Amino acid sequence: MDFIGDLNRIAVRLAIDAEQHGWLTVGTDDSVNRRDARTDRRYVAYANGKRTEGVLWGLAALFVRELAAPYCMLATFIAAREKRWREVAAWFAGAAVYGVFFALHVSRVIQHIRPDDPVHANSWIHLGGLPFLLQVWRTNGLFMLLPPPAFAFVVVAVITSWWSSRIPVHARGTVAAYSICFLIVGLPFNTYWGFVLAPVMGIWLSYAYDGFHQLFSGRRPRREVEDPGMIRAAV
Repeated sequence: MDFIGDLNRIAVRLAIDAEQHGWLTVGTDDSVNRRDARTDRRYVAYANGKRTEGVLWGLAALFVRELAAPYCMLATFIAAREKRWREVAAWFAGAAVYGVFFALHVSRVIQHIRPDDPVHANSWIHLGGLPFLLQVWRTNGLFMLLPPPAFAFVVVAVITSWWSSRIPVHARGTVAAYSICFLIVGLPFNTYWGFVLAPVMGIWLSYAYDGFHQLFSGRRPRREVEDPGMIRAAV
């Protein structure tokens, strides 16, 4: 009996089952929610202007789960748009290290793949559309216990939050990017991916009242004028 070989095959099969059935881990995806705390910290770090911490927590989340990759790419794009080149360099450096790490991971996994191993019959590009996205949004703590009519109010709050001008750019971009991705990518059993989006959804929903107010009051938020030339011209 090849105990080591059997143990490795069991480990690989458990990893496959854990991907298909989030409940096999202690909790759900990424052993929710201790590891997902990294996602929470990266959003909060950027919201508080702590960009270095935001990069570090974002890369830590990437090494835990590749589903953090869209967020990392979004944060890199925002940093480049705002010409924060040191931050961009940090993201690229982290991506390079992760590339090496992922290549080693793939090479080890390939060694244990057998011809009779189970494979997905369907493509990850499943085009689940709005029904799948709503299920992902609902996979979020107490939202899972709400009856559909009550969850409909949550959906309204999610949508109206978009009109708030106060949402941090990283939170706005993250919810928008992942929501668009989940319209296209994800098999029916992947609704547990909602736990990846759950931390930032909490931040997002905290702006529901402001979004509702700006949407229906007809008032635009006042912006501070920072250009002295514009102030003199106004005078």
